[in-house]
Amino acid sequence: GARPKHLNISKVAIIVTDGRPQDKVQDVAARARSNNIEIYAIGVDRADMQSLRLMASEPLDDHVFYVETYGVIEKLTSKFRETLCGKDLCAGDHGCQHICVDIRTSYYCKCKEGYILNEDKKTCSRVDPCALGK
Repeated sequence: GARPKHLNISKVAIIVTDGRPQDKVQDVAARARSNNIEIYAIGVDRADMQSLRLMASEPLDDHVFYVETYGVIEKLTSKFRETLCGKDLCAGDHGCQHICVDIRTSYYCKCKEGYILNEDKKTCSRVDPCALGK
């Protein structure tokens, strides 16, 4: 809640547990979700899967995970990074000749110094200093 609302930054909670809850997780999770907090639940080893489902946001297939050991949680980092931070659109085949600039929901191409972006918005041409009157 400390971030300004106009930035529209998601509120997310990731709960990791290896046992059964001692309190009424369903009520606490419901209050969090009513405050627009998206909840991911990760169960480790003998975690109670029903409790994880009660805590997590919908759809459960995207918010409830089970791992055998704490060491395996690292394998979930790329899933969370892509889901929570957005996929880096410049990491794939973007088609930019020089520089790809990721702006979270899209991308655009830039050229190195001394070049200009062509009409196709992907390729670059060397700037002719004589044409600029220099």
